[in-house]
Amino acid sequence: MASSKHHRHQSTSEPYTRLPPLTVKVIGLKESPKVTGWHFSNGTASPKAVHNNLTAAVCDGTNVFKFVIFESLASQMKEGKTYTVRNFRITTFGTTRTMLSSKDTAVYVSAPIQVSQQLEDEARLLLGPPTTLIPLSNVSQSHMMYVTVKGWVTAMEPLKKIQKEQNPAVPLQIINLKEDESEVKVALWGEAVLTPVCIGSPVEISHLRGNDSQSYGFALHTSPFTVIKPGSGIYDIKPIGYRTIGQDQEVLDSNDIPHIMSSDVWIKVFPDDPEILPSVIQLNYEKGIVTDILMPEE
Repeated sequence: MASSKHHRHQSTSEPYTRLPPLTVKVIGLKESPKVTGWHFSNGTASPKAVHNNLTAAVCDGTNVFKFVIFESLASQMKEGKTYTVRNFRITTFGTTRTMLSSKDTAVYVSAPIQVSQQLEDEARLLLGPPTTLIPLSNVSQSHMMYVTVKGWVTAMEPLKKIQKEQNPAVPLQIINLKEDESEVKVALWGEAVLTPVCIGSPVEISHLRGNDSQSYGFALHTSPFTVIKPGSGIYDIKPIGYRTIGQDQEVLDSNDIPHIMSSDVWIKVFPDDPEILPSVIQLNYEKGIVTDILMPEE
């Protein structure tokens, strides 16, 4: 009788019933910041509270799951490693089975388990649907599902506070993104504004959808799957002029892209404001911020 009673207690047929420990391999991880409310002031938006949860795609060797991990557990899990998870819940959203952590969830490092390539591919789709990197010249006003674009931020409109019906207000930041001769508007909604971008920064933005609205015209809009990656690396530019803006320096290049950097970075290379700039300079960007000016070798 004790065994039968124990089996009913462990049953997975009821939602939120305590489940036996599950050993899973972490196939992929994605940061999932969730803002519970926004504070708007003087054209800016700051979160009242942010839960820095982590979403993992995991597999037990047979089934794939999305695993929503509270931030207190996030540092304990690494991609490619295997763990045994205790005290969790499973629920279903559509066709996706989701493991939910709680304050009682415990994660144990465990021996590796084998997962087929097919299941790994299936698991990765749980973190976000496929997205295709396209040049801005190929962006059209037709309906598109999930594209990724990259380019230079050339303009930023004032941040807007958007409130629809009874839903909480969310921020909207519209930026202009330029690649070669093509330029499009990108609408950053909600949590997307948490990743800092500024005029002159190289950036890559994933999982965008095109939408033509009366309010904003045509723009690519962020989605819940969007990831914003400010660019890093050394970029050659052909400067045509510069100006001082407060404590910053702005350099305009031959492609009509302004590059903003701190005066400290500028003064290290140009201590005396030059009348003639070199024909080419190199800007070292780290996560969208100019950290050094370099001179290309002759």
